[in-house]
Amino acid sequence: MVFRKVKRQNDLKTVQKKKAAKQQHTSVKRSLVVIPYVEHTSEVVARTVRKYDVHVAMTPWKTLKGTLVHSTDKPYKQYTTECVYKVLMPTVVRLM
Repeated sequence: MVFRKVKRQNDLKTVQKKKAAKQQHTSVKRSLVVIPYVEHTSEVVARTVRKYDVHVAMTPWKTLKGTLVHSTDKPYKQYTTECVYKVLMPTVVRLM
């Protein structure tokens, strides 16, 4: 009977120690790093940074929205006005 009581007390102490350690670990703020997702490279960087107890989040590098919003359509040459044109001059041969 006495052994059960001592064992129970020891078990309670270990459980309390584990709870205290868990609370202490969760109270420490971990920093967050956001990196662009580039295939194969981001995973390597994330694994390396996680070793130092840092959270890693990845965002898309190129999105459809980013591609469509910043379209770069060239204007037609026939509609270009008020610009300087390059005039090609034939080469002049000097006679001595």
